Amino acid sequence: MIFVSAAAFLVLPSLLFAAATYYRAVANTPVTVDEFSACQETNNACANDVFIPTKTETEWSNFRTNKPACVSFTSCSTCGNGTCDAGESFW
Repeated sequence: MIFVSAAAFLVLPSLLFAAATYYRAVANTPVTVDEFSACQETNNACANDVFIPTKTETEWSNFRTNKPACVSFTSCSTCGNGTCDAGESFW
């Protein structure tokens, strides 16, 4: 019985911190995608929603490299951690 409980504790953290397998960028709505240490503010100027695959690091990398022309990226703000980029405000 103790063995089963210990196994549950080993599996549980990996389930809590699993990466999102995809994002949906709603038309004309920005979405933050922060997966595999590559955080991007994704701006969807397309007429339709866009599927953003992030199940694997390769999928996310390929999407960033071969994105639709109507999708643009900007780097995520680092201001939330107390260190702001030029022109940003922590408050």
